[in-house]
Amino acid sequence: VVWSNTGVGQAAQGMKVRSPVTADLILPRFLAPGDEAIATASFDNVEGAEGAYQSNVSASGAASVGANGSTSLSLNKNQRRDVAVTLVAADVGIANLAMKTTGAGAFLAERTQQIEVRSPFVPTRFVERALMRPGETFSVGANALSGLSVQTARMDVNFSPLPFDAHALSKSLAAYPYGCTEQLASQAIPQLLNRGLKGVLGVPGGTNGGDTVQEAVSTILNRQDGTGSIGLWRIGDMGSSPWLAAYATDFLLRAKDAGVVVPDAAVEVAMLGLGNIASGETWRLYGYDIDSPWLEQFKGERERSAKRAAAYALYLLARQGEADVSRLRYMHDRELDELKDPLSRAHLGAGLALLGDVSRANSAFKSAEQVLGYQSPVDYYQSPLRDLAGVTALAAEAGLNDVVERLGRRLGDEVREPEALTTQEKAFLLLAADALIGDDGITVETQGSPTSGKTLTYGFAVGDLTKGGSFTNMSPKAVWRTVVKSGTPTVAPPAASDGVGLTKSYFRLDGRPADLSAVKQGEQFVVKLTLTPRARRLKPLIVSDLLPAGFEIEGVLRPEDADDTGAMRWFGQVAVPKVAQTQDDRFVAAIDLWSETAQIGYLVRAVTPGRFTVPAAHVEDMYDPTTVARTTGSVLVIAPRG
Repeated sequence: VVWSNTGVGQAAQGMKVRSPVTADLILPRFLAPGDEAIATASFDNVEGAEGAYQSNVSASGAASVGANGSTSLSLNKNQRRDVAVTLVAADVGIANLAMKTTGAGAFLAERTQQIEVRSPFVPTRFVERALMRPGETFSVGANALSGLSVQTARMDVNFSPLPFDAHALSKSLAAYPYGCTEQLASQAIPQLLNRGLKGVLGVPGGTNGGDTVQEAVSTILNRQDGTGSIGLWRIGDMGSSPWLAAYATDFLLRAKDAGVVVPDAAVEVAMLGLGNIASGETWRLYGYDIDSPWLEQFKGERERSAKRAAAYALYLLARQGEADVSRLRYMHDRELDELKDPLSRAHLGAGLALLGDVSRANSAFKSAEQVLGYQSPVDYYQSPLRDLAGVTALAAEAGLNDVVERLGRRLGDEVREPEALTTQEKAFLLLAADALIGDDGITVETQGSPTSGKTLTYGFAVGDLTKGGSFTNMSPKAVWRTVVKSGTPTVAPPAASDGVGLTKSYFRLDGRPADLSAVKQGEQFVVKLTLTPRARRLKPLIVSDLLPAGFEIEGVLRPEDADDTGAMRWFGQVAVPKVAQTQDDRFVAAIDLWSETAQIGYLVRAVTPGRFTVPAAHVEDMYDPTTVARTTGSVLVIAPRG
């Protein structure tokens, strides 16, 4: 760059930085156990010496190299040659590959690469819970984790005075793979607990808990607009509800109280949004899904939905010292019976207790107990268990110990294993556990050594179970034992369908069914996923379809691709997901299913030759884990081009 008093100028010239002979190993993005991939060792003599070259590819870890790993070839100047190298994947893990090339003119090139071998099966969990009386012993066998991949298999044995395993709930929440606003808030709340469970749970998944909470705060604030409205997946997506905005704000306020960085300006906007929600006037609620045809199916549900959110918002405002006292009392005196669910009545009671109105608070909690067991026809965040846990936690906050004791006994009879619970149920159960656990500890003896604590958790990998283990309850009272086994199966699980149907089909671009046993490198295919409702209710679904290693995704089908003039008009009507992600090893989409069958699709290309496992597609209801479906797997064979 040059300049003077009267002008400025610049000039540029490119410079090539390259090896005289390029020697690269072209790999698929990942592999699965048992896959045989034909990688490509590519050699290009750009300006090196002509003559003989030798190359050797070796592997360690989760994969091995076939007999064709060593290559000798002759390269003239400006000549390029590609050589096949077979990779065989073993168990789940990381494969380390090394490629060393020598040749004419003292040429030497060395490269190292890594490739992941990941399971083609969705991880599973098995939970067993039982009561252990004083002096009772429980033994773990050496084969307790058989049937699960050695690299991923794990077993946790938890002992607790609680009738459910808070540690397993926390770990299950932390492992949930998706991230709408509700799920992010639910995952982070356990790390902000500050009563009985503080220091008991530890940090789920072994990650930095502060960083996890801060990331959740940042993501949720990126979905907040200037009115305080918070989106479900992104700002202004109209997928959120006023109640969910209150729930997300509850998390933000807890995070700020715990010392997490939450900007004051964001809190001010959130409080402004709470004020609008607390009014109960739907015309004030901009940016929410309050005009959904789904709500219209049930008379009066739109108004009841607004009142549920108003009760929650009023409680949060009271917690921050900004409550509208007259509005709280009015809702108790005039609208309490219109709040059908117990959690909303408890929100009013907790808000009134914070203001010192003990009489109305007791009345609200008494009415909440009377309607426990309520099931909303439209609110998929709600469940009887979620409400029972939430009322218990709020009663503890209000200082109603008699209510806490009564409801705590009920929780033990109704809690299921973590994987059968929603994120809402897990989060509210942990809030209840925080109030219930108390100061008394337990003592468990293992391998002749007693250990005491509020709760005790012992973790085992496959290698830790060589000799098994035993545990004896040395406490003067009975304790609850929960055993959680998790990992990826070593064999494909069978197809399943419960509450929703799922089919997966492969087609050529002209609509003809594809034969995955006879695919050629470079060919394109359409993957069609068909979702069929089994009940007439709204289902917010997550679809996850893992790829076989030989395929790569090239695009997602849009409605216009399959209309009367589209290239895929044979496909049928294409549904529009709320979110669709094309990742390196899978296709993931969030979609609402109502009463009609929905079809979504994406485009793949056969990139790597070889023989690969085709994983099953999986779908689950984000707020009802009992609604789930899974297809069967198969085998993909891709022949090299030419």
